[in-house]
Parts: sequence; C-alpha cells; structure tokens
Amino acid sequence: MRSQKCFDVRCGVLLGLLLLLVVGLAYAETLLVRETFCEPEGGIPAGWKPTMDEEGTVAIRQVPALAAPTCGAALELVDQSPAISPMLERSLEGSVRKGAFEYVVLNSTDLPGEIYGEIRAPGVGTVIDCHISTGRALKCRDGSALVTLVSSGVERGVWHTVRIEWDTATWTYRVKLNGADVTPEAGLRFTAQAAPTSVRFKLGSGPKVDQKAYIDQATVVAY
Repeated sequence: MRSQKCFDVRCGVLLGLLLLLVVGLAYAETLLVRETFCEPEGGIPAGWKPTMDEEGTVAIRQVPALAAPTCGAALELVDQSPAISPMLERSLEGSVRKGAFEYVVLNSTDLPGEIYGEIRAPGVGTVIDCHISTGRALKCRDGSALVTLVSSGVERGVWHTVRIEWDTATWTYRVKLNGADVTPEAGLRFTAQAAPTSVRFKLGSGPKVDQKAYIDQATVVAY
C-alpha cells in the first residue's frame, strides 16, 4: 500500500511538471528584434533600412534633454518634405503569424508630427497601421477604417510605450498604450490578410512638413 502511494505521488509530480512544460511552451516567445538605438550618433542601426530624401532624415541622435530611456540616445525622424516621409524598416526574416511589436515614442513639443508604427507584409504593404497624431490622439486602422483608440492625452515631449499584438489565426490585433489595453473588445482587423514580415517607423502624412519625433527601445517577438 505504501509503495502504491509513493508511486501515485511520483506520478502526480511528473504530471504536474509535464503540465507546466506544456503551458510554458504555449506562452513561449522568440525575440526577433531588440533595438536600443545606442549605435554611434548620426548612423543607422544595423539591420534597418532607411527611406528618405534630402528633405527627410532618419538618424541616431544624442538627446540628453529628452531623457531617452536607454543610453541617452534615440532614433530621430525629421520631415521637411511635402512628398516623401522619412521611414525606417526592419525585416523579420520570415513571416510571423503571431507576435508583438513594442516601441517607445516621443513626439516633439515644437515640431509635432504624425508618427507611425506599421507592420507590413509582402505584396500588400502595411497590414497594421497605428499612429500618434499632432492632436495628441492614438489612431489605428480597423480594416480600411481609421479609428481613434485614445482621443486625447498622448502628450508631446513625453515618452509613451506602444505595443501591438497580432494573431493571424483571427486576423486581428490589439493595442496597448503605456501598458493599458485600449482596443475594442472584438479587436482590430488587419487591412489585408497577409502574415507580417517586417516592421516600419514613419513620420508625416500627406503634404505636412516641419515634423520631428523620436523612437527608442523597439522590440519584436514571435509566439
């Protein structure tokens, strides 16, 4: 009888450990991108592709007055072009069916802009599109419709954390601002049903000029 009890206890422990392993695997994540923008000033971080012309710049800057979260430096985007927005894109080296894109962003107090965090797929372009507006709002696409998730209070001159979590099983995504989920209960829909392969930052939209914003601590994980 005692041997049977010991056997039952050991089985229970093993089953418990197996369950923990299965749960852990279900929630495991793979880090695909971790960027702190601590490379030399004036440069472009390795692995990122810039898009700009002579009136738009993307570069790492030392910004001690802004108290950047890491190393006193951040990615600066400056838009002086009515036609082309400064952009910086990073390939994920393959499609990511379920993942998250998180970054820290600050909109300029004197030259505020429309600062975008985009998730993209080949053949269709941007499939997830969120931006902080000059009016201190957070807006994202729900399918083809532009919806306002936070109507005010996304202040300029302050660092904000944006996190976008997507799942191609439902072709929906959720958005968090400074840790708070600001998404409608049903989630937001992709603009096109294509698995993401890259992320991109973009400043400016339409004919607007004289815009400046900063990015720090960008990460992408796959689940």
